[in-house]
Amino acid sequence: MEALGSSCHSAGRCGRPHELTLLAVIIAVVVVIAVAAVAASMFTRRQKLRERFGPEYERTMGDAGSRMAGERELRAREKRHDALDIKPLDSTIRDRYTRDWASAQEEFVDRPEDAVHDADRLVTSLMHERGYPTQDFGERAGSSGAAVAWGGATATTPAAVSNKAARDAHRHPLHPGDLLRTTKSPL
Repeated sequence: MEALGSSCHSAGRCGRPHELTLLAVIIAVVVVIAVAAVAASMFTRRQKLRERFGPEYERTMGDAGSRMAGERELRAREKRHDALDIKPLDSTIRDRYTRDWASAQEEFVDRPEDAVHDADRLVTSLMHERGYPTQDFGERAGSSGAAVAWGGATATTPAAVSNKAARDAHRHPLHPGDLLRTTKSPL
């Protein structure tokens, strides 16, 4: 009997169906775990992008044509933004910008064109002082997240940002913290 048992194992035939079944189950479990891990990672990454970009997330998804392309664009913006040296403002400087912004909002009622130009200069100055690139603003709007600052407006120039800001100021006056916030958002 011993000879039969040893030849059975040396031929690899005895117990093989059980070994193959166990191997198939192990492979299936590993694949399911890997798929679940990838799905969880994608979901978490998507949630973080939604939280960080707010309304800009949906706008970018629509403009990009696909969720993957849109999320790739937002991740690229994050990388560009994270490479910037964004500085918080001293309270004195923040107060000055808050007063200047309120003045631009008030000016909009009587002299909208002048108010838009003043807001343009104010936004550009504020961006520069905080450390955002202000040269070639059209190319840099994605890194600055300037469009997000005013409710997801698409803006490629300081004037476009200022125009949107001026319209919003007329409809919904800003609170001082709106212009000068320092959160984890792209601004």
